[in-house]
Amino acid sequence: MSNGLGLVWYFVDGDTRVRMVNIDTSGRYSIPALPTGSRIRLTAFSLDLQQTCAVYTVFEGVDTVQDIKLVRSGTHDVTCEGPTLSGVVFRIVEGAMRPLKGQRVGFYSASRGAWDVYATTNADGRFEFAGLSRGSVLAGDCSDAMDSKPIEIGGNTNVVDFDLTAFVQSCPWMFLPQ
Repeated sequence: MSNGLGLVWYFVDGDTRVRMVNIDTSGRYSIPALPTGSRIRLTAFSLDLQQTCAVYTVFEGVDTVQDIKLVRSGTHDVTCEGPTLSGVVFRIVEGAMRPLKGQRVGFYSASRGAWDVYATTNADGRFEFAGLSRGSVLAGDCSDAMDSKPIEIGGNTNVVDFDLTAFVQSCPWMFLPQ
């Protein structure tokens, strides 16, 4: 994956490319040559950790610092600020809603590129993100394919439950009974 603890993917508004830099063994990253005044979207990836707070910053100069907090998979960052999005990922089995544990969930504010935030559902199939705007939420994992639905963030608390019943039927080998 990287030469250190993980990767930071970054997306500069107005540019269609997603770029990445390594997180070193001390947990630091550095992004060279950003245009001053640019709005940057940052997403950090590290083994067994997840980023549930969206991180956007404006690059003001040479020594701009922006921390990115990662939490254990299946949990969320309780210090996140901004509008939240939470819900349950589930499928219908014999007429009953069955939460799906360990499902990947991601949120994109742009039409392509790296996720703004991502999580793994907990034992109850729940996920939670914060600091979001309009975008799409994706859930599931079928050989890296995910089901997607557009989301309009309205107000401070937003809930969307994600039914993967049809998605699971298209990829049954990836979803063993729970």
